[in-house]
Amino acid sequence: AAGAGCALALVLLVTLLVCGPEASRPAVHQSAQDAMPHLVPERRETIVDPLLSIESGLGCNVAEMEPEPEADVPQNSYEAFQDAMEGVSGLVRRLERLQPLLGRPGGGHEAAAEESRLLRQRFAELLKGLRSAGASGESLVSRAQELGLFAFHRDLALLVGRIEGQLGLAAATPAPLSTPMPVPAPAAAVAQLRLGSHKTVAGGSGEGPPPGPTPLPGRPGGADKAATRGERAPVGAVSPDTAQRVHLAMSSIVTGMQRFEALQPQVRLQPDAVVGELARRGQQLDEVLFALQRRGRELENEGRRPVHETDGGRYAQQLEALAEAQAGFLRETEERLLDGDEALPVAPRQTSA
Repeated sequence: AAGAGCALALVLLVTLLVCGPEASRPAVHQSAQDAMPHLVPERRETIVDPLLSIESGLGCNVAEMEPEPEADVPQNSYEAFQDAMEGVSGLVRRLERLQPLLGRPGGGHEAAAEESRLLRQRFAELLKGLRSAGASGESLVSRAQELGLFAFHRDLALLVGRIEGQLGLAAATPAPLSTPMPVPAPAAAVAQLRLGSHKTVAGGSGEGPPPGPTPLPGRPGGADKAATRGERAPVGAVSPDTAQRVHLAMSSIVTGMQRFEALQPQVRLQPDAVVGELARRGQQLDEVLFALQRRGRELENEGRRPVHETDGGRYAQQLEALAEAQAGFLRETEERLLDGDEALPVAPRQTSA
């Protein structure tokens, strides 16, 4: 039982708390190029805080861990749990980096420092509860819900975003609100899209728009070359139209990132309640994005065979829905900044990837 509980802990935390969110998936609001794991090498850094250590935090021997049966954890609950743990991991690391600034004498950040202390204490209690559940064979998903993991994730995101804004670090270490969402990693198995010289979107240093789709797996040399040689594409393979839909959806998300970045000076001047609501809605869209990125990586791992048009079409449709939801969020944010109306509509929810 202890080994089964520890297995889930390994899946959720080894790459997150040891390697950091940068290695397991793009950190919130990273550049588009960094969001593509098949193009960018992993970046690792050592965690020295024992609170973030896997074995000391969960009481597990990594060498003795075995995979937990998939049936023990419902897929939808597991994905929500994984998303929350990934988000908490990155936010805790960012909060740790802010501690020296909060502790500066005369800085006027005593209230924020106290909130930070209380949330770090909640995090320690959360890890303790999960360690206990792993040792007793309980469902970590159910235990996390009882411990308030999802509420803690929300509270931590709001606090980190507010502190970074107060310290003037929003551009250097963005909070979930301070820059727009990262671009989903476009699975090589779907369109093998690259952003080329468009190195960083949030920072505005790109040299041009993303190039078009490149040849698809199972279609050597692309559809045009196959036609030239008189060959036919594999039956059911992703069509050029679907690849183009993926490309256009991603380009739309890139444009949305740039628009949202331009709004940041105005957003930071809004009341805390408005900033917090925007951060919450941005986090919801981020969660949809990460679910889509996981799906893209699944397709990428299946790249040994041609991706069927059905899978590619569904992925393109989900990217398009996310791009539309992001565009709506941006329009509402712009209207909010113009008319000062504090009533913000509820963020749309995306179907799972």
